[in-house]
Amino acid sequence: MTGPEFVETSDTEAAFTALADETRIEIIRTLWAADGHEARFSELREAVGVRDSGRFNYHLEELLDQFVAKTDDGYELAEAGIWANGAIERGAYTMEGTLEPVTLEEPCRTCGEPRTLYYEGETVRIECESCPVKSEFTVPPSVFVDVDREQVPDTAGRYLRSMFQHLGNGFCWYCDGRIRRRVGPAADPDEEIPEDASVELFEQLLEFPLVEYDCRRCGATSSTGIGHALLDHPAVVGLFNEHDVGVDGRSVWRFAALDTDRARILERDPFRAAVTYEAETESLTLTVDGNCDVLEIDDSDA
Repeated sequence: MTGPEFVETSDTEAAFTALADETRIEIIRTLWAADGHEARFSELREAVGVRDSGRFNYHLEELLDQFVAKTDDGYELAEAGIWANGAIERGAYTMEGTLEPVTLEEPCRTCGEPRTLYYEGETVRIECESCPVKSEFTVPPSVFVDVDREQVPDTAGRYLRSMFQHLGNGFCWYCDGRIRRRVGPAADPDEEIPEDASVELFEQLLEFPLVEYDCRRCGATSSTGIGHALLDHPAVVGLFNEHDVGVDGRSVWRFAALDTDRARILERDPFRAAVTYEAETESLTLTVDGNCDVLEIDDSDA
């Protein structure tokens, strides 16, 4: 039995060219706001604000069969049109913003010193004041619209968690293509120690398991600690639920495992790594292989 087959129905340049006009963008946004994302020709033209019927029809025709579909009652937004509107609302093309650095309430889990969150160029960067451990991830400006300053760290953490959930389900965060998941050391043993890194920290990174995600379609790569990658495993969710600590809707900072006391490489060949979660006096350890598939589950008192 053969799998499903898909072909490109139009080239990328043609698709983006169809959106390269203010009137067409307004058609998409107007249909999005309409009941059922659908409207009659006259209603749509009036809402968009184009008096010339012929000119309006020209722009509408440029969107048909890809971003807009013709129905018995008029026109409706196609799936590609919905995604295009989402990209506009996301602010990736039209918004930019910065904020003053925010000191995080939770200290660095590696050295215990304060950490600071920075946001610039659509990138959240979290740095420790005393050690080189840091994290970076992209967050569109729309995520922080109408968010109070003190809520920024938690909002960024929940956004990052949604990214891990998407990747954990096997799909690329950027293009929804299928991803490959691999676990390996956070540092390459064949590389020289960076000048600004301590020997002790570098040796710790050699034993710390990092999960890498590679998209088979667009080639995008992402990585995270094994503690984040397995946060939605049923055994982990069950542990925290037993102690009234819901995993859903919480910031990832609450559950990070960023040191070799909680996440560690056990074997190199065959590859084995383990991560331990703690809730009051109980602990749960998951052992995984090089594909991040869970091999063993061990629960005991912390």
